[in-house]
Parts: sequence; C-alpha cells; structure tokens
Amino acid sequence: MAEAIAFDLALELITKLSSRALSQVGMWWNLKHDLDDLKRTVRTIKAVLLDAEEKSVTDNLVKVWLEELKDVLMMLTTC
Repeated sequence: MAEAIAFDLALELITKLSSRALSQVGMWWNLKHDLDDLKRTVRTIKAVLLDAEEKSVTDNLVKVWLEELKDVLMMLTTC
C-alpha cells in the first residue's frame, strides 16, 4: 500500500516539475539543469518503487524504507 502511495506521489512530483511555469522560472534563474537533474532523480525513484513493490511482499525492511520514502515524497509534493 505504501508503495502505491509513494509511486503516485513521485508521479505527481514529476508532473509539477514538468510544468511550463516551473520550466520558465528555471530558465530565468538558470536552474534548468538542476530541474532536469531533479526530474531524472524522481524518475529513478519511481523505477525503484516499482521494483520495491514486488519485494515488499516478503521483505519488511523494504516496507519500512517505502514508508519513509513516501513521507519524503509527501513533503516534496506539498511544497
């Protein structure tokens, strides 16, 4: 369950990072490279979440990690 929520939050964060307004601000402040790096990082997190979802069924450590990641993603999406 936590992995599905974290995956949705990662997807929401990518959507926000891809917004045209944020891209414009990034260009004005010379942050385009940083925003692109952040998008790649979030996409990587998304891929890891998909793999972790399969492993979390039997691995309690993965479950805990996913819950912590979900909290971080939740904080990022509310910014």
